[in-house]
Amino acid sequence: MKKRPKKWYCPKFKLSKTIRLVLPDKSGSLQFSCTKAQDIVTVFFDVKLKATQYSSEGYLYIKELFENAVHIQNNSFLVLEKM
Repeated sequence: MKKRPKKWYCPKFKLSKTIRLVLPDKSGSLQFSCTKAQDIVTVFFDVKLKATQYSSEGYLYIKELFENAVHIQNNSFLVLEKM
């Protein structure tokens, strides 16, 4: 296990909600979660696509999945303060 650098301090903050989205046919998913244990914050972000091609009917679902992925990436962040 790697040692954490001592030069960073992570003050109390509100963790983002866990988000899990699955395409209707279960051919793709998006998962985001933040957890904190003692002074360690773990951020998990995962996008999975099981198919290499999607039908035109599934396009709106794929589009929505990626819109959510971009929204999560743009609005979920941690601010670390240097001590």
